[in-house]
Amino acid sequence: MVDYGDMVVGGQYFGVRQARRLLEGLGDAKVFDIIRGYEGRGIIANLVEERGILDTGELAAFLFWLEKALGLRVLGLEVVEDPETGEFLFLGVRIGECGWDEWRALSRSVKRALREEGFEDMARKVVLVCEEALGSLGG
Repeated sequence: MVDYGDMVVGGQYFGVRQARRLLEGLGDAKVFDIIRGYEGRGIIANLVEERGILDTGELAAFLFWLEKALGLRVLGLEVVEDPETGEFLFLGVRIGECGWDEWRALSRSVKRALREEGFEDMARKVVLVCEEALGSLGG
């Protein structure tokens, strides 16, 4: 089983905190561009910022880490709200090319890595969604 939380790049551990440091010098506009790259129109980036759901720099670093360090393909983002109250429930990060077993291991490892690096808020508010695994339910 692959432990996605223990990522080594170039002989060094590369986690979300390192990705955050790497992106810090880019400025807010570039950070928003990174998030917009996953959902097109910037609606989610603006919603995340306006409602204070997550720190946009941390979200951009997380997405960068998923793709560059873990080699995952991020397909998009989706804000999930309670249909009756409009209250934020979680931010879905849709990933491709994984089955049920990989999704389960990946979710656990990523959540653990986020908590260990001090990103507890993100660990609570972000959910990885594997489209292939969910698609297999339909037949």
